[in-house]
Amino acid sequence: MAASHVRLYPGIQQDSELLKCAVTLLRSVNDIGKSGDNVFTKVEKASGLDAIDPHHPVFGLKKDLIRLVANMAFRHKDNQDLIRTLDGIPLMLDLTTMDCHNPFITQWVVLAIRNLVENNRANRDVLSGMSLQGMAGHMSTLREMGVHTELRGGKIVIKPVDDSKK
Repeated sequence: MAASHVRLYPGIQQDSELLKCAVTLLRSVNDIGKSGDNVFTKVEKASGLDAIDPHHPVFGLKKDLIRLVANMAFRHKDNQDLIRTLDGIPLMLDLTTMDCHNPFITQWVVLAIRNLVENNRANRDVLSGMSLQGMAGHMSTLREMGVHTELRGGKIVIKPVDDSKK
């Protein structure tokens, strides 16, 4: 990736059209994936190592787009602001779920959010103005892993599954 080459990095950060394209493509891919079972639909649970296919046509696409956005936001106020105006902050948070086609996607989202809020009060205000709207839809996967989650008083409580109550 060109952003990892120190010499090329400043030129890439100046390309606001590239950033707009990355955020727009990321939103489109995410929306298409939610629309039904298709090549962009996330796979939350691998049924064995063979289910994680690095040769899948979109393997790592969302993760790489998030990585590009994260790197372009790094200490670049104009890009941080542009991502906010494109509603990129809620989009990033929407992508924090497990996806076997995009390993380490959550970690890249965390870095992107960190880069978006660094020295940017308006972006921090967007985050602080958000409210919990529920828990993600992979409760069954967590339960299978021995974790129980519930909402209590607006906070998420996580505890081990008590098998004795079955």
